[in-house]
Amino acid sequence: MEIKNLNIFGKNKKVFIKRGNQGNPVVILFHGFPDNFFIWKNVSAGVDERYYQLGINLSDLAGVSLNEAKLIFLSLLKNSGLPLDNGIYFVGHDIGGPVMSYLGDVVKNDIRGS
Repeated sequence: MEIKNLNIFGKNKKVFIKRGNQGNPVVILFHGFPDNFFIWKNVSAGVDERYYQLGINLSDLAGVSLNEAKLIFLSLLKNSGLPLDNGIYFVGHDIGGPVMSYLGDVVKNDIRGS
């Protein structure tokens, strides 16, 4: 698991990235409250090595409108360097479940499951 700092709209956003095999989908992990993406560390270890993984901190989306949250989410995806054209799976826990539902709207054509 690699922690990566991304500059999104002039602000530092931390994500965790786990590389997978070329041609496989990305699993995006949405944590609950009051956690952060580190909650997924042990789960991430059990996910098949072939899949790329991306964990974002939902606190990066706090205090912004839904449209702004969608823009931040899209920017995180774009700047993550992950191959999103092979499909996306969403996994959410606690408040991460509803958040992934809202954000899924912007990548709905690429989602294979949640």
